[in-house]
Amino acid sequence: MGHANINTTDSIYSHLFNGSATADMDRLDNLAARPAAAAIPRVG
Repeated sequence: MGHANINTTDSIYSHLFNGSATADMDRLDNLAARPAAAAIPRVG
């Protein structure tokens, strides 16, 4: 967040993250495990 110290960031923004982020991390893991989409060839 641009703060020099992670503790500053944590103390200011921790109220935004109520509860566990386990489900969110699982969704990100699933996205990362997907194969990359095929590139669309350029025309012209």
